[in-house]
Amino acid sequence: MRKSNSIFKFVFLGLILTLLQILPLNNTSFSQTTPEKAAELWNLRQSEIQQLYQEGNLEGALNSAQESVSLAEVAFGSGALKTISSMLLQAQIHGELDQLEEANQIYQVALETSVSAFGESDATTLSVLDNYGGFLNSIDPEMSESVLQEALRLTTEDDPQRASRLRVLGLNLQELGRTGEAEVMLSEALKAYKKVLGENSPETLSSMADLAQLYLTQGKLKPAQELFETALPLMLEVMNKTSFLILASKENLAEIYRQQGNFSLAEKLFLESMQGAVAEYGEEDSLVIQARSHLAQLYEDTGKLKKALLLHQQVYEVDLALLGEAHPNTAGDLNNLASVRRRLGDYQKAEKLFRQSLKVMIAALGEETPQTVSVMNNLALLLENQGLYDEAEPLFKKAFAISGKIQGDKHPTSLALLNNLAFLNESQGDFKRSEMNYQKVNIKISIWRKSHKHHCKSK
Repeated sequence: MRKSNSIFKFVFLGLILTLLQILPLNNTSFSQTTPEKAAELWNLRQSEIQQLYQEGNLEGALNSAQESVSLAEVAFGSGALKTISSMLLQAQIHGELDQLEEANQIYQVALETSVSAFGESDATTLSVLDNYGGFLNSIDPEMSESVLQEALRLTTEDDPQRASRLRVLGLNLQELGRTGEAEVMLSEALKAYKKVLGENSPETLSSMADLAQLYLTQGKLKPAQELFETALPLMLEVMNKTSFLILASKENLAEIYRQQGNFSLAEKLFLESMQGAVAEYGEEDSLVIQARSHLAQLYEDTGKLKKALLLHQQVYEVDLALLGEAHPNTAGDLNNLASVRRRLGDYQKAEKLFRQSLKVMIAALGEETPQTVSVMNNLALLLENQGLYDEAEPLFKKAFAISGKIQGDKHPTSLALLNNLAFLNESQGDFKRSEMNYQKVNIKISIWRKSHKHHCKSK
């Protein structure tokens, strides 16, 4: 984990602009305006900015925000809290207009101003760091980590904002794939929220859902289930039943039940979540797409293939319209459609869809990714189903080689591919190679189990 000794020692992938290079923050001068008049005009600008922002007129809101900074400097002084908050608002609007260098520059000026006026540990400076970290995270999670770490380092144990900073950093680490560190942060955040706000507060329940979601992505189904089952009844007591958090938590809990084989309860929750999200947010919302895709998988699990095919088709059409045909999500949808077609015995359509999926996936992500390996394996299985062993074998071998390279030859995917290759050899009547590959699978599984057992004991 990277550490920073000073809040000025950040590296931002080309966005750094030194304070000597700062452009003027506004074009309007109010130097001749009295402080009293400037304060009056500043107050008017706040309402004006809010109205323009709500109307979607970001350019107009930005012009007013620039004037607001100048007015604040005259009325309150360059190091005043209202001046710094005006700068943060201006930076936020720049960011939403994709004017990233301008936004970054203003955040840095606001940070230096706050440190100079209030000190690095003051609540105002920490608030600037919070806002700056959020801005950088929206560009690239890696860019924001040092800022978020610094904000947390400067936060005292009894600061009410500590829970929020733990949570934000935990989510940032999760985005970076550092799930172990993220789990520690999110667990600490949940404890802090419970201590400060109690178990029934929306913030605590949201934090509980964050940790449960992380457990789900880690495959820790039991603790994820316990957290969601604890949180959902409490959410229903303090929130609207159509709130996004409740609908998303239902969807996540349904996916846990699906993976555990509790299909009837999973189906009920998937439908509740999907129908609520469609009514509240529309057909193209990400939660609707996720719930529909997971429900389709449930129908595959339970052999309701025509229902699964219909849902996968709906997901594909939405992704195609929103993301385009070259997106990896769209490629994944094609793979899902092909998998159901294969199980229905419609091999011709399945093969066409698998090949299309593989082409898009390679173009979008490259060959050496788990997603591409998965599609290769599925296409090879289909070719094997059709007796096209000479075409299936090189695909299995290629997928196995790539999986071994990127995930290790003892990874479950690599072992499954080697097992599929052994089964193919058996179907070809090549029992010698088949037996050899089966033995390799058993040896690797045995080695993995011993290693895993030892690893668990060492904890």
